[in-house]
Amino acid sequence: MIPLSELLKQCSDRNRSGSDLQVLSVSNKYGFIAQSNQFEDREVASDDTSNYKVVKKGMFAYNPARINVGSIALYEMDGNGIVSPMYVCFTTKSELLPSYLKYYFASQTFKHEMYKRLEGSVRLRSCAI
Repeated sequence: MIPLSELLKQCSDRNRSGSDLQVLSVSNKYGFIAQSNQFEDREVASDDTSNYKVVKKGMFAYNPARINVGSIALYEMDGNGIVSPMYVCFTTKSELLPSYLKYYFASQTFKHEMYKRLEGSVRLRSCAI
């Protein structure tokens, strides 16, 4: 069996150019959404988003502080967006279809494994996929 970590590649491209990209959040119910929708029509992003991570079609992202509620998603939109620097962003290597991983993350098997890893954890941020 191959560990999942060997089939993933972490991404950390930053919005260094300061492009005016939509600031996104990941919802456990809807996946990627505009940050203003997540936080009731208010922007919580800083004015300077140059350190925000760029997400592109086919990438996954999650906030380590919210992985316990299943807030992990596959970015399937055309056009890039940005997420907070605290998010973990990654892609799959060619041996793993992103759509398959998306369904795995929605499964009870994944949720059980995640809870097992989080059990007794004082810091949820320490959870890594």
